[in-house]
Amino acid sequence: MKKEKLYMVIKAFWKLTGVLLHLLGEVFSILFGALFSSPESREDKSESSNSAGGILNYRTGKFDTGNDPAGWYEED
Repeated sequence: MKKEKLYMVIKAFWKLTGVLLHLLGEVFSILFGALFSSPESREDKSESSNSAGGILNYRTGKFDTGNDPAGWYEED
């Protein structure tokens, strides 16, 4: 009877250990993914989308078709 209880306690301990190790691995995966990834910022995205061409609008800092009525298309 004592051996069966001991066996069940050990079995539960190993299951719990496995679950905790799995969760720890997930946490490290998320942390390392966030730390060592190279996210593209908003500015990088806008610059890459502007590489198609257009006229530089100095008011917005973006390239467009040149028909923004409030835009500045010549450098002051």
